[in-house]
Amino acid sequence: MDTHALKKYSAAEVALLGVFGLGLLLSLIVVKVRSHIALAEPVAMPFGGVAAPLPQGAGWQAVDGWRYERDNSFVLLGLLRQGGRPVMTVRWRYALCDEPVEPEALLRQRADSAAARLTLLGQTGKALAMTYGRIETFGSDESYLMGAADLPQARRLELYIAFRNQDADFAQTVFEALADGVRLSSCPLQAAGAEQVEQFYRTRLRTLANDDALRESGMLLKDAANRPLGYAVERVFVHQADGDSDGHVRLTTRQFETSGRKIESDVWLSFNTDAFSWSSQTQDLRQTRPRSSQIRGNAAGRISVQSSEAKRMLQRTPMMLAEPLTGAFVAGLPEGVAELVVDILTESGEVLPARIRPIAAADAHVKSDAPTARIVRLEYMNQKDASEEWVFNADGTFAGRFEQTPLQTPKLWEAADVEQLQQLFGVRFKPLGRNAGQGRTTLPAKREMLTMKEKSNPIETATFAAGCFWGVEYFFAAVPGVVKTQVGYTGGSKDHPTYKEVCTGKTGHAEAVRIEFDPARISYEQLVKLLFKMHDPTTLNRQGPDVGTQYRSAIFYHSDAQRDTAAAIIEALTEAKTFKRPIVTQLAAAGAFWPAEDYHQQYFKKNPDLTCHIEFCPKMME
Repeated sequence: MDTHALKKYSAAEVALLGVFGLGLLLSLIVVKVRSHIALAEPVAMPFGGVAAPLPQGAGWQAVDGWRYERDNSFVLLGLLRQGGRPVMTVRWRYALCDEPVEPEALLRQRADSAAARLTLLGQTGKALAMTYGRIETFGSDESYLMGAADLPQARRLELYIAFRNQDADFAQTVFEALADGVRLSSCPLQAAGAEQVEQFYRTRLRTLANDDALRESGMLLKDAANRPLGYAVERVFVHQADGDSDGHVRLTTRQFETSGRKIESDVWLSFNTDAFSWSSQTQDLRQTRPRSSQIRGNAAGRISVQSSEAKRMLQRTPMMLAEPLTGAFVAGLPEGVAELVVDILTESGEVLPARIRPIAAADAHVKSDAPTARIVRLEYMNQKDASEEWVFNADGTFAGRFEQTPLQTPKLWEAADVEQLQQLFGVRFKPLGRNAGQGRTTLPAKREMLTMKEKSNPIETATFAAGCFWGVEYFFAAVPGVVKTQVGYTGGSKDHPTYKEVCTGKTGHAEAVRIEFDPARISYEQLVKLLFKMHDPTTLNRQGPDVGTQYRSAIFYHSDAQRDTAAAIIEALTEAKTFKRPIVTQLAAAGAFWPAEDYHQQYFKKNPDLTCHIEFCPKMME
């Protein structure tokens, strides 16, 4: 035997085994690294009793905190990018009032609706056991994992991970790590809200009217200068037919505003069951036809919503109130109740969680000439800085209500008697029913003046155009001090333009972003400077690949001070030769701003996988 040849063969074999072993070791290292998922600190759902984590580390990006969606949920998003492209999306969904469905049945429904195949994977999670599975769409190289678990107070937590099929094992590892990272806690404010709503329906509801006596009240809408802008009248009475053991309370409301807005609302509630019906109609001069809705809730807690905007089915939560009942609910809260959370059901079928708490008179936006017994604030959790303040006199009677919504003028409703409203509005005043005004009023004998405090709403507005408004809005929404953003159309000749009409370039509108900001945190000058950092002001009617007058660069000023500030910055940039070409930014007075369609609002938050002509850079904020 040639031992020399044997040794050569053995050496080659050993080398091959070494290469194989090294490859196996590297594979194990890769698997180990990919299986270790670093999680950020769980993000708490405000007053929700749950906190959900997102992955962190190389390539992972948290899109934003919890944000409200119009399907009655809050969403938390995360994104994994490789080579600048998204390859995996994480989406938590905190559902407020979806119809009750077992988690496994829910997964099957979602798979069937997508014409996809479901593979159940069991349960995962430590603090909260989530039933989950893989949903594969036929003919697609992408799939997603979905899990669901029920929470107290008719809530539900869902987790979705969209991924490439080649990353299936990694996606499952991420899913299980995220499910393990969920934290649960008690939510006493939800429990307190459920308790008070239950008492309201079972006891205080009957006190809205005594026997068959009619109660009628009025409210005067006015501005900061105490000028009348509208009115509302409300009638409450009990209906109980002979031999009918199940009486009803009926609450009818008519609202008129000089801006052209009119609202009619009629709510019927059962004394002994949770059944109710609510019909409403809203008319606005900016709309071609009225919006109407019919909402019905049965004793089993199922709610059917049929409106001009959508049809949907909801599940009643233990702390849910129809919006017209909010005032009666707040007025009847016991003095000892410090804080609670309720769900406000609106005429469109949206459910808005609201935090209710008493506040000191010094912290209120209004002041009264008479001593006030208490002021109660409602803070809507779906929209930052959206709130109401209900004011009650020292004798417990209703004094007024202050409403604040971002990008809108604050409203002050003051208690008023029907005769006063008749005198103020004349033929424009329409009483409720034939017997309106014959019942007793809820007002004290002497009315007191309720006014807005000076500088009660220091928020200011800026309007900019810089090309496609999706990216412009996303950029400014992240700027500290910006309270609210909204995309829309302005600077044109047509009222109520649609996106399709604006895209023709024939209406003269620009795609613009209206920005509401706190001047105590960021100045208008700083916003204008940021505008010139985030887009090219030297290309006429063009930004990036988008060409047309609707994509022009423009500043629409809301005051002479804004005009002068913007002009000075343009002059300074021109003198400093900051840009190689002349600045062509239009400087024009702000006119009518027509909000864009809903799907354009917060577009990049809804579609994080897309890109834009704007390059986002943290240094721009400096």
